[in-house]
Order: sequence, then structure tokens, then C-alpha cells
Amino acid sequence: MYRINQTLFSQPETVLKQQQFNNLEKYVNLECDLTIKGNVLPAVGTLEDYFNKEDISIFDLFRIIAERQFKRKVTPDIKLNKLAVIKTTAKISFKDKESWRKDPLFSEYSKYKDNFTNGDVFTPIILTHPGVLKDYMFTDVPEFLYQVDGMHRVMSALEAGKTELECYVIVRRMDLNKYLRPMDKDAINAFGSTCTWFPRYQEIKEVGLRGQRVQEPRYTEIYDFSNLKDKVVVDFGGNLGQAAIEAYFNGAKKIYNFDYQECVINTGAKISEILGLGIVNNTIDFNLDTFEKDVEDIVKEWDWTIYQAIYRTKEIIDVNKSFTYIVENTKEGMYFEGNGAAEIDTPEFYDNVFNPFNFKEINYLGHSQLRPAYKITK
Repeated sequence: MYRINQTLFSQPETVLKQQQFNNLEKYVNLECDLTIKGNVLPAVGTLEDYFNKEDISIFDLFRIIAERQFKRKVTPDIKLNKLAVIKTTAKISFKDKESWRKDPLFSEYSKYKDNFTNGDVFTPIILTHPGVLKDYMFTDVPEFLYQVDGMHRVMSALEAGKTELECYVIVRRMDLNKYLRPMDKDAINAFGSTCTWFPRYQEIKEVGLRGQRVQEPRYTEIYDFSNLKDKVVVDFGGNLGQAAIEAYFNGAKKIYNFDYQECVINTGAKISEILGLGIVNNTIDFNLDTFEKDVEDIVKEWDWTIYQAIYRTKEIIDVNKSFTYIVENTKEGMYFEGNGAAEIDTPEFYDNVFNPFNFKEINYLGHSQLRPAYKITK
């Protein structure tokens, strides 16, 4: 169990220290720095890959935490796409070495010390932020970080004389903004302030940006990007990259965000750089004769397209030409969002848009801020 410095929620103090009274933690000093420096991973994929090598699932471990720490029997309803992982380093040292050596678990937990001495590579230890526990236990959770997996590695590493271990800390995506450096927040705002067309159009909670197009319920009740895991995804007209970021936290393998506005692409690129998302942001002009070549110079083939609220945008002169190219070069399917004029953006209107392509399936998902949304498979 690891205590969070209480100043964290005013002026962020990102070095989190261990609360030394529970189980084996009482023998150990442990701290890790959650400052975000391009070290944010998606929980989808990252944790699944980690626990594929274990004999127990993350859901089982969260249930054990609830029972042991809070005397609550719960079935964790954990939505991995609402979480993120901060990859960092845990600094470790003994607090009470003599008492540890008298503990009945000493012989079991210290037997792997030779592995560390031999330089073997170990998977990171895993901790979770209390906010994650609060979301599924619906109860007050003391402001500590809780050990999820890896305490035996901590004790063995200490016996081997190690002072640092790689660490994964599970946090809510909505809390990532707390761990950004002020200089990085300033950089994002500086880039964003140059946008004059639809300024602050997209909300990006992960970096504290407010906007007209909100992430909830757009990606919690309308769109479900879970099928994008391990896929190559291209977002055409993606603005700051809200949908691209959603694809990232759903485990997409490679993501491209295209928009014709240089200012939003620069801002999106800065967000991706600071968080470490690896999203490729590029300006693309739909009206150029070189549009198709310009796309193919960056990405030659992709699985899924995101195409939100740009079909009738006045900035695209010949939308049918570029849309036909995009459809023909999309391998599996498309998330399509229309525009918001009720008298124009009718089901009949979009039936006429989709009919020429003989799509395998078209599913109406509902309306996102007055805009009709569809999931289309080829």
C-alpha cells in the first residue's frame, strides 16, 4: 500500500511514496515518479499481454485487493479502455531488513535474487491508483497506491542489492492531466491558441483541454472502438486527434490523424509527443489533385477508417471523389459520422451516400451531439 502525497491534488507532487504498515510493504521504502514524459501506455493490450504470462488475471487480483484491503466481495467491472498505464521506475530500499529476514515468507520471496544478480530481465511490477478502485467498488478508498502484482520481485531485487525496478502504475485516463509537467501544459495551450477555425473544438481530457465536442457520451455510449485493437487506423479530418486518442486507448496498433489545418495537426502532434502515444499527425488537403498520393506517401494500407462530421463540410469541394478513394482503400470498415442539420442529415440522405458501395453491414449507432453515427463493415 503506497501513500500519495496530499499536495498532489493542488500543486502536483508526482513522487509517490509507500505507506509502510501493510503486509510486506512494512519492510520496504518504495517511491515512484508519475511525471508524464512520453511514458503513457494503453491499459488495453499492455495489461492483457502482461497477464497472459501469469496464472491469474488482473480482474482476479482486483477482486483480491477488494477483499483483503476493504473486506468487500465485488466482481470488478473494469473497463480497460478507460484506464491508462504510466511506465516509470520504482526506487526501492529496505526499511526494516532484520525483521524481513525473520518473516516466514523470507525464504520464498528472496529465492529469486540470483536471477537479478545474473542480469535477467523482469516484467515491471504493477501498482494501481486508488481512483481506479473507487470506480468499481463505489466506496471511499484511502489515498494510497495499491500493489497489484510483483511484490516477490521487489523483495528479491532488494536481496540482490537492486535499488530500482521498472514499474507500471494503472491510472484513470481522466487523471493523466494531473501528472503533466506545467511546461508541457503550456506548450499544448500555446499550439492550440493558434487555431482560429473552431478554436477549442475538441475536448481532450487527458491533457486538460476543453472543447465543444466532448468525449462522453461520444465514446462511452455511442461509439465502441474495442474492435480497433491491433488494427491500423486512419482518422480523416480528425482535428486535434480525439478519435485517434480513443483508438490508442483501445489498443490500436498504428494510428494516423489527418486534417488540413496545420494548427490542429501541430497541436495533436504535441499532445501525442508529450503523452507518448505514437500517433502520426499529418496535414492533408482533400482538394488537391495529389490527395491520394499524399495519403499513400504516409500510409499505404489500413484496416479501419474514422470519418466524423466531414462529409458535408464546405471546405471539401468534391467530397465524393475523396470519400470513394477512402472507402476503396479501407480494408475492414469505417466509423462514419454525419453532420448536424436535421433537415439535411436524414437517414435517407446517408442511405444514398452508402448505397453505391454495397457495404456488408451498416449499423446506426445513435446521434452524437445531433450528428448521426454509423459503424460500417465492408
